[in-house]
Amino acid sequence: MLRIRAGFFLSVLLLLPAVLHADTYYVATTGNDTNSGAITAPVRTFYQAQVLAGAGDTISVRGGIYNELVGIWANGTSTARLTIAPYPGEHAIIDGTGTTANSALVSIESEYLDFTGFEVRNATGYGIVCWHCSNTRIVNNRVHSSRRGAIYVGDDTFGTAHDVLVAGNNVYNNVLENEARTWTSGWAQAISIHRANNVTVRENTVYRNYSEGICFLLSDNGVAAANELFDNWAVGIYLDNAQSVTVDGNLVYSTGNQRYYRPSKPSSISMPSYGIMMANEDYPGEANVSNGNRIVNNIVVRQQWGIAFFVEDTGGMTNCSIANNTVYATDDIDSTDANLLFIEYDAASTGNLVENNLFFRSSGATATMANVTATGVTYRNNFWSTSPGSPAYNSGTDYTSTSAQFVNPGGVNAEDYRLLSTSSAINHGRTLTYVTTDYWRRGRGTTYEMGAWTY
Repeated sequence: MLRIRAGFFLSVLLLLPAVLHADTYYVATTGNDTNSGAITAPVRTFYQAQVLAGAGDTISVRGGIYNELVGIWANGTSTARLTIAPYPGEHAIIDGTGTTANSALVSIESEYLDFTGFEVRNATGYGIVCWHCSNTRIVNNRVHSSRRGAIYVGDDTFGTAHDVLVAGNNVYNNVLENEARTWTSGWAQAISIHRANNVTVRENTVYRNYSEGICFLLSDNGVAAANELFDNWAVGIYLDNAQSVTVDGNLVYSTGNQRYYRPSKPSSISMPSYGIMMANEDYPGEANVSNGNRIVNNIVVRQQWGIAFFVEDTGGMTNCSIANNTVYATDDIDSTDANLLFIEYDAASTGNLVENNLFFRSSGATATMANVTATGVTYRNNFWSTSPGSPAYNSGTDYTSTSAQFVNPGGVNAEDYRLLSTSSAINHGRTLTYVTTDYWRRGRGTTYEMGAWTY
């Protein structure tokens, strides 16, 4: 199931510093904090290594299990980043078993820092918390079995946490506080961006968490790109009171594992979670209603709602675009609660576009094709397996066909949703200045397809 696109993972690695560091200091389970930190005289704690290290240095952690809470506070600079990583070829594990209840296992409060390559497990609270940090990179870690979320980036004050990269991480079996799946509200998220600005969440594999997979909450100018998410209990990617967030080229799906199904709305039938959703939940004293978000080039398979705007509180969505996505549902997602597209009425919504999408339900299913409102939304140049009716269906620009015209419809690989040469979705999309590439970052050229692929 775990797949990182060729070429994308390399781009994550290239983001790590390529310059030679001034010094390297070593941490080992057999070390002593009175040592110099040399490879032959390692220190014991992350704390002491940070006392010794400076901007441009590397803290190299020898293999073994570090059963402790780890605080990271040292800074690099814009020209000399500080790196904390396992010793090459060794497996360093930070384990929260037996640590103080409800604690962050790794707490980062740094600037210009790279934290990369660790296994972080069994946190009593969050796995990794990046608190009012900036220009920090959390890259290529394995974070699992946390009582609360896996990775949190944020602060009490909006924008204090900013310019953070969360990339290439393997995130699974988190938010165990909701493992019984009985909570109705208030759980954490696997990857949570909270009151933060300019955070990129890219090329992570996020799966089998009892929560949302990736959530931008009260946050602006974020990016969720090229992530793979499956079997997350609540929502794959959730934008809640988020503005100017781009959700681009993600694969979101259910494998059919009913442990990660949740009660549907409104009839409480057990179904897969929601795919990609926007909403404005009520946070007393805070409001950042959905505005300027772009949901493009995503492939969403076998979810209760494929792409949605859900009215939890008023405020609507304004100037948001849902374009060139492929949304597919299989026969077993067959209920009046299931919708490929769900956009709920809100009188404040205005200036939104739904265009160039490919919405397809397999021939055996009878569920509603779309549950949408016309208020504040223009629908055009979308492809449907059968007409969803007004207002989603635009007879002047839309296409319908009962033949999927995919390479392997019903699969859970992105390649399954390549278009066959006979597809009527080819060359029938609008040319969009804000969607210039496809799911694989190939240029779209002069004519546009409907859906996530360029033929």
